[in-house]
Amino acid sequence: MGIYATGLAGGAAVPASIVVGIFKAVADDDIAIKLNQVRKTQDTKYRPFILPCSQYSSSPPAINAMTIASFGGTAWLDINGLWVYITDATGKLVSDFEPKKAIKYYQPSLPLQKLGAGKYRWHMITKR
Repeated sequence: MGIYATGLAGGAAVPASIVVGIFKAVADDDIAIKLNQVRKTQDTKYRPFILPCSQYSSSPPAINAMTIASFGGTAWLDINGLWVYITDATGKLVSDFEPKKAIKYYQPSLPLQKLGAGKYRWHMITKR
C-alpha cells in the first residue's frame, strides 16, 4: 500500500508507483482469469467458494496452501498453475474436498489430528 501512496506525494516516486500499479493490475487480471478456469473444472455448487491462495495472506501462495491445510482446509495447485483453496458458505475451510483437476493438493489428515495452536496434521496428495 505504501508504494501506491508515494505516487500521491509527487516527484520521483510517481513513475515508480505507476509501474508498480501496472504490474499489479496485470497480475490481478492473470489470477482472475486462472481462477475462473479453475472454478469451471469443479461442480457448480462449489465454484463461488473457490478462492486464490494469494488472497489468504501476504505469504507466497504455496506457503499459504500449507498454512490452509494446517488449519484444516484443502488447497490445491491447479493444472493452470494457480494455488486455490475452498471454503463452505460460511467461510470456514473445507477439510475433505477432492479437486477434480489438480497437480497436487494439501489437506488435513482425516480423522483430524490436532497438533496444538489450532493446527492439524496434514499431508500432500499428488495426482497424475
